Amino acid sequence: MHEFQTEPFDERLGRITKRHRKMAKGYKTKMGKDGLITARPVRRLRFPWKFMVLIAVFCMLFKGAIFASLGPTAYDQRIERLARGSNAEKAGAFLMQPEPVTLWLATQLRPLLQAKIPAAETTAAVTE
Repeated sequence: MHEFQTEPFDERLGRITKRHRKMAKGYKTKMGKDGLITARPVRRLRFPWKFMVLIAVFCMLFKGAIFASLGPTAYDQRIERLARGSNAEKAGAFLMQPEPVTLWLATQLRPLLQAKIPAAETTAAVTE
């Protein structure tokens, strides 16, 4: 018996439905060496919005953590030093300026960054 005859009907129907959905968005035909014309779905590249949002959230968390660990005075001094540098440093200074989200994140992260770790836990982690 052939494989397509023994394959469960629901699985085969699912594959056909999936391929039909892909082909509805566009397809490309190709003739094989044996003369059989086959249609393949066209792959469309999409802009990675989810990845970009994830990167933006990570950058905001990082910026908030830096602000919380340095404090407002030291952070502002470093931003001013960047603003006096090259064009790339000026762009960095512009991006690193604290905005309301950064300030809020810094207030949320400050207690976590200032938590005291007992010396026994610190030395145990270093020796492992």
